[in-house]
Amino acid sequence: MPTLPLFVHERLSTKAIIETLKGHKSDKQEDFMANLFSDPRHSVTDQVLRAYEHKDQWVNRMMLGDSLVAMNSLLRYESLGGQAQMIYMDPPYGVKFGSNFQPFVRKRDVSHGDDEDMTREPEMVQAYRDTWELGLHSYLTYMRDRLLLSRDLLAPSGSIFVQISDENLHHVREVMDEVFGNENFCGVIMFMKASAQSSDLLSSSSDFLIWYARKKDQVKYRSIYQIKEAGGEGA
Repeated sequence: MPTLPLFVHERLSTKAIIETLKGHKSDKQEDFMANLFSDPRHSVTDQVLRAYEHKDQWVNRMMLGDSLVAMNSLLRYESLGGQAQMIYMDPPYGVKFGSNFQPFVRKRDVSHGDDEDMTREPEMVQAYRDTWELGLHSYLTYMRDRLLLSRDLLAPSGSIFVQISDENLHHVREVMDEVFGNENFCGVIMFMKASAQSSDLLSSSSDFLIWYARKKDQVKYRSIYQIKEAGGEGA
């Protein structure tokens, strides 16, 4: 795939997203967002024409677009290979292969197939459309390509967490075994959802986080401890 610079598009997209959120945020929250995504203090000419001629300290960034293109650019243009300590991936779950994506960021209601309010360039909107009309294998190919880049971005002590539902949990874990090696599997974390989905049989009340390490023998991990009291739960 082509390696594309994200510098200009990324700045524009960050601004557009923050402007979209302003209507729902207080002044204090707006100031927080502005500080969180502040840009390096370079002139406009430097930022546009000399984006990769100087190295700055990392700044938080919000990118609107295809994650495959974004990660590839971070890997190739910004030399971030082996530096990411944690990657959290929340992909579409791949449960409906005809209409999984909402292409708009300014609407709360999901309406598929209606382009009248499209506000983004085609290459950006494409990332929010369904791309798996060929079925499960095309969805898993989508996942595998992004997991391969994630592996290259992770530090030796880093971890990746993929959020998924029970329907494709086993398929995604098989792909992650292939990419990261089953020896680097750390665990599956179950968490309760806000509400259960209706079903003809059992309703699903939980989703899952699949945790893999880049190198399990070097993974950075801090145990969670809770205070136990005599007679209390688990004591």
